[in-house]
Amino acid sequence: MRCACCGMEILGQKFGPYQNNEYYCERCWYDPSLFFPDKPGKIIQRCTFKGPRLSNEELNLIEIIDLYRQQSINPNRAVSDIWEQVLGKQRIKIPAMRARQKNILLYFGKIKAYELLLLSAVDQWSDNDCEGYQRNQYNSKKREIKDYLQKCPIPLVPAILGSIKDGQFIPENGDCFGHLELPIIPGSIALLDGQQRTSGFEVVFQEFKEFIKNNGFDVDNGIIEQYYELFNFELPIVLINSIKISDKVRTEKKLPEDIDPTDIERAFFFIINKTQKAVNASLKDELAYKTISAGIRGIPVIEKELWRTEVVPIANSLNGEQGPLEGLINLGGVPGLKKPIQLNGFVTSLKSLFSNEHFTSLTAEKKREFLHAYWGMIREIIPETFDKESYNKFLLTKSIGIYSLNNLANDIFNHCLNRHVDPFLKENLRSYLYPLKNFDWSIETSPFAILAGKKGVKRAKEMMIELVKVAEVNEA
Repeated sequence: MRCACCGMEILGQKFGPYQNNEYYCERCWYDPSLFFPDKPGKIIQRCTFKGPRLSNEELNLIEIIDLYRQQSINPNRAVSDIWEQVLGKQRIKIPAMRARQKNILLYFGKIKAYELLLLSAVDQWSDNDCEGYQRNQYNSKKREIKDYLQKCPIPLVPAILGSIKDGQFIPENGDCFGHLELPIIPGSIALLDGQQRTSGFEVVFQEFKEFIKNNGFDVDNGIIEQYYELFNFELPIVLINSIKISDKVRTEKKLPEDIDPTDIERAFFFIINKTQKAVNASLKDELAYKTISAGIRGIPVIEKELWRTEVVPIANSLNGEQGPLEGLINLGGVPGLKKPIQLNGFVTSLKSLFSNEHFTSLTAEKKREFLHAYWGMIREIIPETFDKESYNKFLLTKSIGIYSLNNLANDIFNHCLNRHVDPFLKENLRSYLYPLKNFDWSIETSPFAILAGKKGVKRAKEMMIELVKVAEVNEA
């Protein structure tokens, strides 16, 4: 029998049959540049990094990991489905213990670093569509973890928390102990906590690839063994099945019928990270809003300032296309976007308005309508301060401007009610806000330039109220 690839006689192990009853020799089948549908599954199931010299199986495993990592950020479901069609229902086994917390089944297991690199993915926050929930990865943090793993003699890595949508627990020793079988496709495990830890191992992997590229495969100096030790690093992992949880809470009518697994994952991510400073404050506000809008209640850190979740969708719409603050609000707190208004600061600055009993009694649509009218008139009166080419020359979109103007919004709203003026019509706000046009907003010469902190915001608002009152007297 001859190999369908190289044409040589197959003397050792043969692989097949494939299409047209073709068989392949061992040398061709193990060639990393050639793909066979059953190869990833067989390689992953049989291979463990051993060292010191790379085997054919290990070379193929490196290629597979590299291919899977390319789909580790916001994995495309359609692509994953294609992988599953190609690979079939091949699965990897993870030793695990099953436990129950109220109505949630948990699986406590261990997973090797290279297995985690193969299966894990993150649903990363996108500032464009306000989807996802994970923080951006920072290269400095990745390298820091990589150095910790390589240099610390006692590297302790806390448990990873992940979510699975397709997995089967097989008991082996009683009802609690056994193993989880997970499909070998990109994104089998959605990371809820442990993204940075996983990325540290990814940097180790990329460094190893570069080392092999520069030094060849037959290196016998102990370095490969050091890398293999890290690839086989066993990490504790806690896994939930977000599909089963969402199905269960829907069935028990504890949450809305339209709740989906991503809502569950986002809520768990928020609960875990609510006290960690590493989570940007603006992203926290967005995730709190998403969690509440999904119908998930009872998280103390959200309930304590529930009004903030009302502001977020309004801020999103102000920042949206044709909104008065279009493209100026950094919704997720992502650095380097050149968006001057931080969502967290914008939300905080509206506390007085959202504490106003007359305003809080309004519908969400009416609240949105007023703030669109308010900021729309400000933009119409002082357009140069909103120009993306020149806004950095003015204080209006800086913290002092946003805080003072949003504090002023509460006074303007009350003033309109007291005068029986409809505050939801933009034109009705012109006479109140027009005096701000002649105010010096320059970052160099504005009277606001020397103000800072809460006292500064208070004084800035008082100065603007004085301008409004003077204009009213003159008009009278």
